Amino acid sequence: MSSISAGTTSGSALVSAGDTSGDLILQVNGSTPSVSLKANGSVGLGASPSYGTAGQLFTSGGSSAAPTWTTVSSGLTLLSTVTASSSSTVNLETGIGSSYDFYLITVTNVTTDANGIFKGRMKLGGSYRSDGYYAMSNGGYAGGSGNLAVNQNSADSFQLSFSNISSVTNSTLSGEFWFSNPTSTSVLKLANWVFGGYDYSGGSYNTIQGTGGNGNYTGSSAVLTGIQFFFTSGTVVTGTFRLYGFAK
Repeated sequence: MSSISAGTTSGSALVSAGDTSGDLILQVNGSTPSVSLKANGSVGLGASPSYGTAGQLFTSGGSSAAPTWTTVSSGLTLLSTVTASSSSTVNLETGIGSSYDFYLITVTNVTTDANGIFKGRMKLGGSYRSDGYYAMSNGGYAGGSGNLAVNQNSADSFQLSFSNISSVTNSTLSGEFWFSNPTSTSVLKLANWVFGGYDYSGGSYNTIQGTGGNGNYTGSSAVLTGIQFFFTSGTVVTGTFRLYGFAK
């Protein structure tokens, strides 16, 4: 390591070094190093500046405060992944809690072994509710006569496909499901979704988008700890379900 001291605090200095593996320490009037430039681009205050941790940025503290290493939030964090394999239900529970107040579930390449409607349920108060769902969805299918509505009133689940998804080869479904405030005990657990599928046997593409919640008393006050997906007939043969949390 080499050091350079300046007797004054005015003016400027240009330093060139052929060996970049050492440290460069800047001192004021020979005092304890005030700024250190270390190998690999580490910058900090004092004789032993920190490298920070992977992914952090060196952030200004303004005109009167020292800069610091800051963890940068990615905004969207993958919490868990479930891969279906002839599953009667697909349950996503790992990662749901108070760390986030908004969640996204992506659903890709879902297939089934029977003709059935794709549906969803919430785990409220420790169990998956099979009652009290209210929702309004709109959708349609290729070759159909305009938009069609699905109005659910105290249903046993959310309807997440407009029509049956066939078991015939090449029939599939994908989409997204959002929900918020799972740990709140004062508001309804609101959910939103967009799904699209291809019914190979019927030769049509269908899509649905909607909003809903569980409107009974238990559903409104209980903590939400899981989301369940299933078909009205058959199993979820394949499909990847990923749960993400949005940073607060």
